[in-house]
Amino acid sequence: MATASLIGLLLAFSMQGQLAVSTILSIVISGIFGYVIGRPFGLMGIMEALMAGFTGGMMGTMLGEMIPITQMMIMIAAMDLFYFFIAAVIITMIRREAPAQKEGLFSARRLPFALLTTLSICIIGGAALFDNVKAASNKTEKTVQIHNHNNHSIE
Repeated sequence: MATASLIGLLLAFSMQGQLAVSTILSIVISGIFGYVIGRPFGLMGIMEALMAGFTGGMMGTMLGEMIPITQMMIMIAAMDLFYFFIAAVIITMIRREAPAQKEGLFSARRLPFALLTTLSICIIGGAALFDNVKAASNKTEKTVQIHNHNNHSIE
């Protein structure tokens, strides 16, 4: 559900004003993630992951449409931190249930944390880049409007 909410939030911010399309895309993408995540746990795991993806995808897109663009970066960072915390707790719980394995620098037990950290950094960095590009675009647009306004003065 946390994954689906984050997917929905990112899609809503990138497709601002297109609630129907971003919701449908979020549900479809979250459904694919849900199937992949739930598959190792059988049919009940798949169904649970699909329903959580459906719910989270809708909630994430609605949240993304309601949050003003000026607060986009802080919301993405907060959702990313929530996602990181939830995933870390789940990975820790799975580790406790799994039999002990020999640990190495690149062992299978460390891989989920490495991937999770990389994903979190990429999401926050991508959101910051998107925010900076949008701000630069708005600044350029305002400058052009000011110049055009000055050219039409009455003499």
